Amino acid sequence: MTTALHKDETLVGDKPKVLILGTGTIAYPFSVLLQKALPEGAETYIAKKNPRTENVGRIERLRAEDGVKFTVWKKDHDEFAATSFRDLSYQVDASVEEIADEANLIMDCTGAAIQDWSEHLLSEHGPDQLLGVTVEGSIKEFGPYFMYGVTDRVLDLRKQRAIQLPSCNTHCLTSVVWALSDRGRELARIPQVICFIDRRNQDKGSPGKAVHTVTWEAVKDPVFGTHQAEDAYQVLKTALGEKLPSSLRMVSHATKLPQPFMHATSYAIVAEGKWDVDMVHERLASWRFIAFTDYMSMGQVYEEYVLKGLSGRGYDHAVVIANQTQVIPGPGDFSTILMATLTPQEGNVIISNLACALKFLYPDSYAERVDALIEQEHLLFGVV
Repeated sequence: MTTALHKDETLVGDKPKVLILGTGTIAYPFSVLLQKALPEGAETYIAKKNPRTENVGRIERLRAEDGVKFTVWKKDHDEFAATSFRDLSYQVDASVEEIADEANLIMDCTGAAIQDWSEHLLSEHGPDQLLGVTVEGSIKEFGPYFMYGVTDRVLDLRKQRAIQLPSCNTHCLTSVVWALSDRGRELARIPQVICFIDRRNQDKGSPGKAVHTVTWEAVKDPVFGTHQAEDAYQVLKTALGEKLPSSLRMVSHATKLPQPFMHATSYAIVAEGKWDVDMVHERLASWRFIAFTDYMSMGQVYEEYVLKGLSGRGYDHAVVIANQTQVIPGPGDFSTILMATLTPQEGNVIISNLACALKFLYPDSYAERVDALIEQEHLLFGVV
């Protein structure tokens, strides 16, 4: 039985301030979850750059129902940007710059807003006030990757204040390798992981540029292919350190498809010894962040998360298509595992965001707090 969620004093007192940059598909449900985990009197702020009339309802629901406060940027504006937002009926609580000077934790869920500003913030505000700054996605040399269940135990956030959260496809790929290798203990038995990622368009509810035909992502790295494999490798390297096998080869290629639902990944994984489908599924099922489905349609899986997931999101790191697993003997004394997963895009990184925030605030009890909230909110489906 998971321990009940206790909202006692954090590392910075009983009224911490957390600033979340973004109001979209990661920031919105993350802010709701975080506010549930923090003590009464804590303040969670979300920030938006561009005023749009269609977002007023979302922001007002966050403020009224979840107690999340709303900030806007005044940077690069001649006048306080809140004027434009208030003209569109937004209720603005403060500016981003004002809250950033008071915040105990700043988490950028956009992947682009904070990286150039973070060094200044961390140098201007010591660790007694600003515990840390995080960014979402693949930002070269920003800081180590925090992934709940994989790297969280080896990172000391009292010393490491700049942290990255891996992308949704990196969470998916890393979880598959982590599970098949028995949480890294048998990674030496898996010398090669090749995957092909079919990315969906921008999120169904988000405006933006859409592709209308299959579009390939350029291969930019002669070793890893695209960034997803390189990022997953870096997550594993952070988790295992010198125990990471030098023989491990990870390669990813990616395309974008004209559909707005989920990412899909096909794998060819070489593993030492004789494997069969039951063994593959047993290993994958042992990792609680991996779900299984008998659905053969992406749309059916997506609909289950929309209907039952908190804020219409899926929080499992990967969904294994059970009837797509095949094991081919060879080469030599090895087996080749062919399998497919779906990525609950954006949603599958939120538990890591939550765990990272709580480890900054509650370094000695963050895991039990995260697990209590996972259970309380029924975040992990297990079977879709």
